[in-house]
Amino acid sequence: MTLSYRIMKHTTRFFLILFLSGSLIPVKGQEIVKDYDGNVYKTVKIGTRVWMTENLKVTHYRNGEPIPNIKEPKQWDILTSGAYCDLNDNPANTKAFGLLYNWYTAGDVRNICPTGWHVPSDLEWNELTTFLSGEKGPGGVLPGSAAINQSLFRFLPEGFRGYDGEFTGIGYGGGGWWSATTGTAETAFYRNVNYNTASRQHMEGRKSFGYHIRCIKD
Repeated sequence: MTLSYRIMKHTTRFFLILFLSGSLIPVKGQEIVKDYDGNVYKTVKIGTRVWMTENLKVTHYRNGEPIPNIKEPKQWDILTSGAYCDLNDNPANTKAFGLLYNWYTAGDVRNICPTGWHVPSDLEWNELTTFLSGEKGPGGVLPGSAAINQSLFRFLPEGFRGYDGEFTGIGYGGGGWWSATTGTAETAFYRNVNYNTASRQHMEGRKSFGYHIRCIKD
């Protein structure tokens, strides 16, 4: 496996670009996955596992039950049940980056991922980062041409919802992806990418925070 990276400034946003040779393989026939709302996602094979190449945008659990859209920061901050929101309350961001969810959505037994898919455990994230050279390897990828997108696993450090339900990191970094694994009663594990570092960081954060969800095939 050949692996290299560089940091690129694109308008006001920084991205980490990951180049891989023979590591990330588009699923044969470019398998397409559809969620409950009809959103379509491409897939990629990384090692022996198949991942979605995009963040979830779905607003229902697999069984059709709706996930509440919570905009008010103080209400978001005290939730102990599932919720989603648009990044910075702007639906245009969802088209580009997907929705943000609190961990209670990621850990819900109703499962937010399509049938045959699930929210990756912390162990499954560990397997991914180990395969991509470990925790200190390059952090993310920048979407480019269609050909490039078919062979890259996209991570964009575009922001998240943090303390007090406030949005932070927008336009300069700090993207996160939930695992299904809890740390304590109030925390869970996630993966973090920043604009100014080449590392994918293994983190433990409050379940009330808003991060993205990336599904992995059963």
